[in-house]
Amino acid sequence: MGNDDLGWTDFCSDCKVFRVPGDHQTMLQTDNNAMLLSTLLDLMTAGRPGGD
Repeated sequence: MGNDDLGWTDFCSDCKVFRVPGDHQTMLQTDNNAMLLSTLLDLMTAGRPGGD
């Protein structure tokens, strides 16, 4: 695992995620929790059978 695999990357508008390969726990940094929640819900719904 190289250092290039770690670090803050853009997740969505005004939101960054700290990537830790092999670790299911990530840290999210955002100034707009409502936007983050909306984006995560959209992603989860899209990944489900029958999701929009």
